[in-house]
Amino acid sequence: MSTPNPGFQDIDLSQARQAYDAGDFATAAREATRLLQQHPGDYRVLEFAAAVALVERRFQDSEQLLNRALGATTRPQEEAIVWSALGRLGRAVNNLDSAEESYRRAMLLDPAHLDHTLEFAYILATRGKLDPAIDVLRGAITRHPRDPQPCVALGNILTRANRQRDALAFYDMALQRDPNLAAAHFNAGVALTMLGKLDAAKTACETGLKLDPNLPGYYHLASLGALKPGDAAVTHLEEILRTPSASAEARIDAGYALARVYDDAGDAARAFPPLKQASAMKRATLRYDIANDEDRTDKVIAFFTRDFFERYAGVSDSKLAPVFILGMPRSGTTLVEQMLAGHSQVQGGGELPYMMDIAKRLGDTWGGRGAAAPGSADEVRADLRAAIESYTRQTAQLHARRPRFTDKLPGNFLFIGLIHLMFPEARIIHCRRDPVDTCLSCYQRLFSSDVPYSYDLTELGRYHRLYQRLMDHWRAVLPPGRILDVDYESVVAEPEREVRRMLEFCGLPFEPGCL
Repeated sequence: MSTPNPGFQDIDLSQARQAYDAGDFATAAREATRLLQQHPGDYRVLEFAAAVALVERRFQDSEQLLNRALGATTRPQEEAIVWSALGRLGRAVNNLDSAEESYRRAMLLDPAHLDHTLEFAYILATRGKLDPAIDVLRGAITRHPRDPQPCVALGNILTRANRQRDALAFYDMALQRDPNLAAAHFNAGVALTMLGKLDAAKTACETGLKLDPNLPGYYHLASLGALKPGDAAVTHLEEILRTPSASAEARIDAGYALARVYDDAGDAARAFPPLKQASAMKRATLRYDIANDEDRTDKVIAFFTRDFFERYAGVSDSKLAPVFILGMPRSGTTLVEQMLAGHSQVQGGGELPYMMDIAKRLGDTWGGRGAAAPGSADEVRADLRAAIESYTRQTAQLHARRPRFTDKLPGNFLFIGLIHLMFPEARIIHCRRDPVDTCLSCYQRLFSSDVPYSYDLTELGRYHRLYQRLMDHWRAVLPPGRILDVDYESVVAEPEREVRRMLEFCGLPFEPGCL
C-alpha cells in the first residue's frame, strides 16, 4: 500500500480545489495532471483527479483513479472518503446498486463523518427505501445531538414522501438546534406549500432567503407569487444572472425565478430570455441523449406485442391493486393523486421508483441471456413473479395502512406492459393535457426530479412524440378499458364528474373528501 509523499504540501491541493469549486475545470484539470506527476501515490491527489475526471465525464478514468486511491489509503477515514467518491461516480453513471454499497461502506468506515451518513440515507431514499433511510437518519440525529443537518435531511426525505406534517416536526427540531439555519426555514416553506398553507410558506421561505441570500430558492418563492417586478430581490436576481462568476446553480435559479415573475406579470417578452438562458445552462449540466429514449421506445414496442401478453397471461395471481397515475409531467398527475388520496380507502404513495428499478433489473436479466433472450417461458414467469414479490414487499408500508394506494410516477407510462402482467387488479390512470400546454409547462419548470428532456424545446417535442407513440401502442395491444384516460382540462372544469369517473374505475364509492 502506498503512502503519501512526505514532501507533499496541502496548499498545492487546496489551490487546485479552489479552481474546481469556482467552476474553472480547465485549471483544475491542469493542476490534477501536475499533482499526479509529482505525487502519484497520494490518495488525496488521486481522489481529486477522479473528481475532475467525473466532471469531464471520463467515467472510466475516474473509476481507475479511485481504485488506485483505495490502494493508497492508510486509515479507515481515508478509505471512507474514497468510497464516498465511488458513490458519487455510481450515481453519475446511474449504477445505483454500486452507489448504495459505496456510500454504505463509507458510513461504516467513518460513522463520525456525518456527510457519509447523509449521502447513504439520500441514496436509500432515492431508491424508494424509505424506512431504512429514516432509520439511518434517526440514528444520526441521536449520534449528533447538536447538529441540525440530519434533522433537515430527514425532513427533506419525508417531504418527498408526501409526509409533510412529519417533515415539519424535524425542521422544527433542526431550528431548535440552530434557529438561524436558512435551509431549515426554507425547506419548511416547501412543505407548507405542499400542505396548502401558502402565507406561512411565504414567510418561511422569505426568512430562509434573508438568512442566506445565496440560497437557490428564489424560483420557489416566485412560484408563491411573493416576488414582483421592481422588487429589490428581483433586481438582485437580474444581477446574478448577468454575473458569469456566480455559481451555475444560482444563475439557473435566478433565470427561472425571473421568468416566473415576468410571466405572472403578463410580460411574456421579458420572461422568455431569462427562461431560455437558464434552461440552456441547466441542460449543459446534464448527460442526456434523446436518441437513447427513442431507441428504448422502439424496443419496448417491439418486445411487448399482443402475442407476448397472450403468452404470459395469468402469470400473476396477485391481488395487490395499486392505482398507477402516469403520463407526461405537468399533465395533472399530482392533482389526480391529491383527489384520490382524499378518499378514506386510498393512501397516497407519491412518486415511487419501484417499477423503474424492476424494469431495469428485468431488462438486464433478459438481455443478459443473449440469443436466448428473454429466456424460456419458465424463466420469464419466474422473473415476473420475483418482480411482483419485490414490488409488493417494497410497498408494504402503503397497503398496510389502507386498502388501496397510489403510485404516481409520470414516467411509468414506459412500463405499462409490465404493470399489466404483474398486477391484474391494478388500475392505470393516464393523465393527458393539450400537447402545447404540456410542453410549455415542462419548459417553464425547474424540476427537482430527473426530467432531462425538458430543458431543450426540440428534445421536449421529440420526447412528447415518443410518449404519444407508446401510449398508442399500449391501447392497441392491451384489453379495452385497461387504461382510463383523464384529461387535465376536464378535471379543472368539472372536478366532481371526473372524480366520480375515476373512483368508479377504481371500484370505490364517491366521497366528498376527494374534492
